[in-house]
Formats: sequence, structure tokens, C-alpha cells
Amino acid sequence: MESTKLNKNELINLIFYGIKENGINIDSIKNLEIELEFIIEEYTMLCNHFQKKYVIGELDTFKKAACLLVAINKSRLSSDKTIKASIALETTYKMCEKPFWNVGTNYDIPKKLEEVDFKKVFENDMEIYNTSRNILLDSLTYEDKTPLNYYLNLELFYKCALLLKNRSVNSCEKDEQNVFSNDQVAELDMNEVPKQKRKFLNLFRK
Repeated sequence: MESTKLNKNELINLIFYGIKENGINIDSIKNLEIELEFIIEEYTMLCNHFQKKYVIGELDTFKKAACLLVAINKSRLSSDKTIKASIALETTYKMCEKPFWNVGTNYDIPKKLEEVDFKKVFENDMEIYNTSRNILLDSLTYEDKTPLNYYLNLELFYKCALLLKNRSVNSCEKDEQNVFSNDQVAELDMNEVPKQKRKFLNLFRK
């Protein structure tokens, strides 16, 4: 991915990743091509609506990921709502591992952010990972929400993962000012791990 503007093949590859992560054989999905076309059309429509109504400039990765999350959840990739929600979530988590923000006067210049492998950085701290994931799964399964309800959660999840990644590389280094744009998250003390975890979990529950 060179920017937030993913082509059709890149989107399909992300969806296939989400399907495979849930142990589903792609060949077993009925009308797969039709469902993929539906997802891409719905994703494009949601992105256009989000941009026109709420954003100046281009959508960043987290907003586009939220649009893809909702589009997949509206599809019929699976008759099981929980599995379908899980496919949507695994797909969008993968998308958010290589995010871009948009900068410049018109917010149309893509700026690549640091890449993060979510499963790797959370492997020793699964409480935060599972809490965020379960909250989103419940919302996708039982509620009908728009991308506007999800993009901040995805962005926060990325920031949390980035913090854990940087802490594991060098626990003495503090670089919150360059990493975070959200004041609530930026105030976290990297030396107070239990306190940090409680704050993150409370943010996800809001």
C-alpha cells in the first residue's frame, strides 16, 4: 500500500486475509465474487459519504478501515453474524497495521505512519487486544452503526499497539509527542504499565 487509495486487488487481498484468519475456505463461500463486488461498492459509497459529510480533504486509513468494516459486516460472506463480524475486524486490523494520515493545506498529502504488527505486539498483553476486539465484535453483531462510530476505536487501537511496540524496543524512550494526536492517550506514562493498561481499557469501554 502506497497510500490510503487502495485498488480493487488490494481490497480483495485484505478481505481474503480476514476470511483465512477465521479458518474459512474461500472456495466454500457461496457467490463469493458477487459478495466481493457488493463489499467494494458499499465501501466506496461509505467512503464518499464520510468524506463529503464529515472530512476536509482525503480520508485517512482509520476512517477508510471503518468504512470497510461496515461494508464487510453488511455482506453475506457468512450466515453467522459473529463470524462475519470477525472477518470484518481481522480485515480492518490488517489494514490499520500500515496506516497513512493526510497532511498539507488541503489534507490530501499522504503521510505514512509507523507500521505495527498487532498480534506480535499484543502477544504478551492480550487483555487490551481482547477487550477492544470483543467490544467491536459485540457492536458489529448486535447493532447497526456507521463508520463514524468505529474509526476512533481503530485509531486508538493502533496508537496503543504503537506504544507497546516502542516500549518493547526501548522501555526508556518516550516519544509520545511525535506519535500521538489524542491528548488523552499522549498523557500516558510508559513507566507505569498497570496504570497505563487500566486507562486504555477504560478508553475502549467508552
